[in-house]
Amino acid sequence: MSAEADPTRLYVLGVTALTARCVDLVRTTGCAQLQAVVAPSAAQPDVDPALVRAAEAAGVPVIAVDDLDGPVEAAAVAIGYPRILPQRTLDLFASGVMNLHLAPLPWYRGALTSLSFAVLRGEDEFGVTLHRMDAGIDTGDVLARRDFPLPHDRTVAQLMPLLLDEAYELFREAFPRALAGEITATPQALWPGYEQSRSVLYTRDALDGMQELASLDDVELVDRTVRALSWRPGSEPYVRAANGNRLVVTLGQDDGPAADG
Repeated sequence: MSAEADPTRLYVLGVTALTARCVDLVRTTGCAQLQAVVAPSAAQPDVDPALVRAAEAAGVPVIAVDDLDGPVEAAAVAIGYPRILPQRTLDLFASGVMNLHLAPLPWYRGALTSLSFAVLRGEDEFGVTLHRMDAGIDTGDVLARRDFPLPHDRTVAQLMPLLLDEAYELFREAFPRALAGEITATPQALWPGYEQSRSVLYTRDALDGMQELASLDDVELVDRTVRALSWRPGSEPYVRAANGNRLVVTLGQDDGPAADG
């Protein structure tokens, strides 16, 4: 009778509180043998304190990506990693690299601004995706996707906890199986209903220039725009008064959008 194989060696690339939750899950389930948490730089100014604590609990260091000095017999997963990973970094991991993407592939590739565009379009559903990484930006084969209803009464800031919880649930359900080779990956071009024209890459600056509203006449459009752009203080849309002042537009409690001077 053969001995049970050792868990796959794993590097986790990321800097966020969601990264920390996933590191904790890997540690507690033992689905992989954690080697390190990888951040973009040695200074690590953007690493969430929860992730530092998770790495300490797992007994692994937080290292810079440049500290990886050669190919390793290990897998990697990117969760909240803030930079595009070049092919030379992907090539470091002999067992491949996965990504936990905070949007439904193949439709919404790129930055988190994709959630704002889903709200702008009035989408009834959104999703999160676990996929293999390749040289493109979020173009790798899909391993698993979790779709969920997108409420029409919340701002993007209010939707973020829902999105992060759904991403964690997908990771919990699918990552151990994907790491064990129990999931057959699906090329994005073979995803049901796939059309190349619908697979859009959203950049971090995709919302630039959208804050100033021409008018408040279309109440439904204004409502969607306010919810889509309200993701941090100062990001909210506005109209310009006759004297040139900006009037920030916020959501009213009962009557929809209202100008707040």
